[in-house]
Formats: sequence, structure tokens, C-alpha cells
Amino acid sequence: MTKVEQLANAAQALSTDQLDGLIAYTRYLSSDSFYASASSDVRASIDRGIADAEAGNTKQGTQVIEQLNKKISARRS
Repeated sequence: MTKVEQLANAAQALSTDQLDGLIAYTRYLSSDSFYASASSDVRASIDRGIADAEAGNTKQGTQVIEQLNKKISARRS
């Protein structure tokens, strides 16, 4: 049995919503990566973020959430 036949057999047990998800996922897998299709300014921003992370210029997620919560609370006041 080929891989395609195995996939088709497995897909028969899926709901319509699950099949829609599977179709969307296969389209995603066969498409260009986001990075390859992004504009030059978006790629530059991604590259800066990676360079910052590699240089250790990052914050813990909990610290970021705490700062965001403080900003949100300040706006509500």
C-alpha cells in the first residue's frame, strides 16, 4: 500500500471538520514557508529578532506578561 493510499484510508474515519483541517494542513506543508513569501521588511524584522535572541537579548515570558498586564491595568485606570 502506498503512502497516499494509507492516508486516504486513514482519512475515511475523519469528520468533515477534520478533513477540512487535513486539507488545509497538506496545503500548508506543500506551500512556500512564511519566511520565503514574506516581504523584505518582515524578513529583516525576523532576522533582527533571531539575532537578538542569539545575543541573549530576551526576556522571560512571565516577565513580558507581567509588563503587559501592568500596561493594561494602567489604561483601565
